[in-house]
This record gives sequence, C-alpha cells and structure tokens, in this order.
Amino acid sequence: MITPIRSKMKTGRATASGLSVQTAGKPSRAFSLVELLVVVAVIGALAAVITPTLSVVRARALTSQCQSNLRQLHGGCMMYAANHGGWLPPSQDDGGVGAWWKQIYPDYIDNPSVFVCPLDETGGISDANAQIEGNGKLSYGAMGNDDVRAKQGVMDKNLGDFVWAGKSVMLLDDPKSGRQLAKSWFFNWPKYYTDIQAVHDDKVNMVFVDGHVDSMTLEEIEERMSEGTIKTSYGNMSPRTPKVTN
Repeated sequence: MITPIRSKMKTGRATASGLSVQTAGKPSRAFSLVELLVVVAVIGALAAVITPTLSVVRARALTSQCQSNLRQLHGGCMMYAANHGGWLPPSQDDGGVGAWWKQIYPDYIDNPSVFVCPLDETGGISDANAQIEGNGKLSYGAMGNDDVRAKQGVMDKNLGDFVWAGKSVMLLDDPKSGRQLAKSWFFNWPKYYTDIQAVHDDKVNMVFVDGHVDSMTLEEIEERMSEGTIKTSYGNMSPRTPKVTN
C-alpha cells in the first residue's frame, strides 16, 4: 500500500487571481498604545467638526418649520378674508368676536400643531374653562401698536386698503406667550416692538400681509422700521372699506 506523501508546504487560500495567499502560522498584531491614541484623536477631531454642523442644520430645520407654520397661518387668514369681504380676522377678542386664531381654527386650519413654534418650550397649557379640549398652544402673535385695543395692528383690516402689503407684518414669533387656541385674549401681543422675542438664533420669523416670510434680528427690524421698509402696524390711515357686521 502506498502511503501518500504529506506536503510540507504551508496551507493557503485561493484568491481571485488563482494565487495562494499564505495564512497559516501568520502572527496576529494588536494595536499599539500610540496607534490607539491616534484613532481616538481622529475621532475626537471629527466629532468636534461634525457637532457644530449638526447644531446648525437642526436650527435651520426648526426655523424652516416655524416659517412653514407662518405661511399656513397666513393662508388661513387669507381664506377667512376671502369669505368675509376681504376683511382679515380680528387680532383679539372684541365685542364677543373671537381673536384671529379662533376665527381660523378649526374652520380653516384644523391642525393645532401649526399654531406652535418648534422652539416653544413653555409646554402644554391646560385651561379648565377651555372651549375646545386638546386645542394646543398658540406661539404666534399679531403685531400691534400703542393702542390697547390694537386697532393699529394689521388684523381686522380690509385687504383692499393696504398700500404697503409687502411691508406690513401680519404675524410673528411669540413662543413664550401664555395663550392657547381656546383661551380668550383681550390684548394684542406682542403689543410693542420691545415685546418681540428673537428665539431663532437671535432672529424673529415673521409673515407679511402679501404672504412672504422673513427672518431678522431685532436690530435689523428696528433699522428697517426707521427706514420705512417694515411696518409693524397698519398706520394712522382709517380703513376706506366700511365693515359690514352680521
């Protein structure tokens, strides 16, 4: 009986090229302390670069969501005006007429989350006298002026009377407000320029009567107000369109 001759060659594995790569007996090699420290340093450097970028991306996403809310709220007010002879909803409860958010919710906007700025950290607000359960928070305000009844604000005005629709601020951020959709509100807010809150990287999101949305710092707003390129109130002009009440 012929005994097969055992090969003394080291075993190997086949490769795509047909060659054999020797693996048997190959000693394993662990990371040295220096190599490990280098890897940790590289990971730390990447994290230091990526983290601020992620924060910026998140802030921009929240700003975009807030601006989207403002566009939808503007659309709700425009639909209200289309069904009321061009008149925008009142900025506040006046003579039993609900404020602007009561006029468009839920008839024109039935999603309460649209009324909430994503940076609103005041939490849920409960009201034992709420007319609507689970109605949600209100984070936006109709800009007023020095009149307690906010008659200088852009709300409760006829669209046909606006000469500066592209300059007149309709709604803006007011995320620290204590209002909710079903709660009565007898004062417009923010009432004065100094009441405006800048929560989006020190900027304020706002929507104008013509529907465009902008974001500015308080300094930019003040400068543009002095230039006359932004109007936070309707002005001293009396509405030319007589309002018909039911």
